[in-house]
Amino acid sequence: MIDFLQAHPTLVAVALAVWVGFHFVLRPTLTGLFRERLFEIRDELFDAAADGHVRFDEPSYRLLRQEINAAIFSAHMLNFGHVLWFAACHKWAPRPGDGTLYDVGQRLESRMEEIQGTPAEAILRTARRRVLRLCAANLVMSSVFVVLFLALSFVLALIGYFVNRVSGQCADLIDRVGQRAVDVAVEMRADRCDEPTYALAA
Repeated sequence: MIDFLQAHPTLVAVALAVWVGFHFVLRPTLTGLFRERLFEIRDELFDAAADGHVRFDEPSYRLLRQEINAAIFSAHMLNFGHVLWFAACHKWAPRPGDGTLYDVGQRLESRMEEIQGTPAEAILRTARRRVLRLCAANLVMSSVFVVLFLALSFVLALIGYFVNRVSGQCADLIDRVGQRAVDVAVEMRADRCDEPTYALAA
């Protein structure tokens, strides 16, 4: 490992720069934008309640604000690792009334069914959909690996576009890449299953 680092100082420097830039520049900026959008949604909900479209004492309104406040508070900590750990601990099916955010979401959906068809339900569902999509986007952008994957995908898409414009052989290139992926998948399964590659067809 030390020999590799000594032999590739530029690669190490680039990797370190990417890590520092992501954790100390990009991620705090994205987290700040995420919180601002959540504040905007919360303010819009308050305005809707102040205008009489939603009651302040409506349980759905209070639960949705609780979700938004929790997302604002935890924005800088929320990542794929926390979500996977939480899901594993609760086995994807938390018990009703356990006090977790999953329980809040379940109670919110239940309360919304009670006001189904009302203007308040439309306002609350629209706001919650925006919150959920923002949280999903923040989750994706909070992972350096996902960001690098998206950047790599963008670069590869550009390369594919120019290859297609220049040579018209982009389809063949994609087929070759896909074949390599299949080959790797077959080899990985063979290694995991301790069986020869030719036996996979059986």
